[in-house]
Amino acid sequence: MNKRQAVELKLQGLLTQEIARRIHHTPDTVDAYLTDFERVYQLHQDGKSFAQIAFLTRIARSVVGQYIKMIEEYEITEASIGQLRQARQKKRQTKRPAKKGEPCGRRDRGKTS
Repeated sequence: MNKRQAVELKLQGLLTQEIARRIHHTPDTVDAYLTDFERVYQLHQDGKSFAQIAFLTRIARSVVGQYIKMIEEYEITEASIGQLRQARQKKRQTKRPAKKGEPCGRRDRGKTS
């Protein structure tokens, strides 16, 4: 449910920080939800099947189903996806680089080198 809320709020124009506050998640988690949504959208537009999308993205089938339903329900367009992309790119450009030994991304959580 939080994934759906994050995407809906972003499509309404809210900033990632505000979405994170409202759904009680970190901004990085919100960005991960938006990235996953974007990936599902692109593969759906490319004509991939539900099963192929779930396999290629490694996103749970139930979540892929929610995202596809949203794409169809909200009539998501390339322009909408472009807005999601722009907002995330701006955030990435302002993010400070990770310090040595500090986790630097979603997949590195909990690891210390």
